[in-house]
Amino acid sequence: DHALQSEGARFESLLLDLACVLNERHPQRAAHRHTLPAGDKVLALVLRHYHRKSLRAARALLEPFAASGRIAFAPKKNTLITYLQARETRQFLQEALALTIAPFCIMEQDILVDASSISPFYFESWRAIAYGDHKSPATKWFRIHAAIGRLSHALLGFSLTPSTGDGTGDSTHLSGLLDDVQRAGIDLRYVIADNGYLIPLQVSEVLRRGATLIAPLKGRNRNRAGQITDGLQSVSTFAEQHPELYDELLRARQPIEGFFSLEKRRDNRLASIGTAEERQDTRRGLHDGLFVARVNEFFIRMIRYNLTRINVEEHLRDRRISFSTGSRFSHVREMVEVDYGT
Repeated sequence: DHALQSEGARFESLLLDLACVLNERHPQRAAHRHTLPAGDKVLALVLRHYHRKSLRAARALLEPFAASGRIAFAPKKNTLITYLQARETRQFLQEALALTIAPFCIMEQDILVDASSISPFYFESWRAIAYGDHKSPATKWFRIHAAIGRLSHALLGFSLTPSTGDGTGDSTHLSGLLDDVQRAGIDLRYVIADNGYLIPLQVSEVLRRGATLIAPLKGRNRNRAGQITDGLQSVSTFAEQHPELYDELLRARQPIEGFFSLEKRRDNRLASIGTAEERQDTRRGLHDGLFVARVNEFFIRMIRYNLTRINVEEHLRDRRISFSTGSRFSHVREMVEVDYGT
């Protein structure tokens, strides 16, 4: 409860620290003095999203930061649109996301993986689509492939693909997610997924990395004789040898469903920039800038999400994270008396 009550101030503090690290990594050149430094761009975009402000109202939010010297200047609406549509911005957002993942690399050993589709823009109402008033042809959708920690529920791995076509299936991106998680320094123990990941190739991939794939076994995973399909024996053996732990780990999948539900409920108007005609062109693949902006928007969402998870874990573990010093959470969840008034 205290984490929620004090989240706003702590969120801004963490975001400012994150921006300082990015500014040090990408010093601003004199020729670009009228453009925000890398860290300031991330700060402006993420803070605007956190406070759910429109592109026009974001300037009033950022003006106090500019007055106190915490940001170079408060950008106007068109400047923010330019930053959102720039492919260069994605590099800075990816670096920022990696920094928000780092504090969890020691404490997490078990990850939850899943994928879900989400619409990049609202072009037509769901009622019109559902009841056939008119069709919605070729609207682009994203498919989010995510890995979150079992203890912290923080985002540890993340990728975006189109929602349909070759290479967009859930299991096809498991290897890439595991690469991201291990690259962050996480020593994997259990990879917890749904039945869609129970493919012999993916089971062996997880075993090769020294971990165990945990997923619910169903009738389709057995042959007519009732025997487990070849390649899935390690999952079946674990379930037989450790039934209570197996059931506990399967129930641990619920937070990743909550993660997707949360992101789908977010206010999509925050990224719906451009005229109605431009958004229609984006739907038909004719306006690349707005689509780039929508991809960047998802990275902004993930940064916002991880910063809120850091705030929660700080209160649970009596730790304070600093990106500039590279601090981490410990292995063990510490339940201690904390004087939050100091």
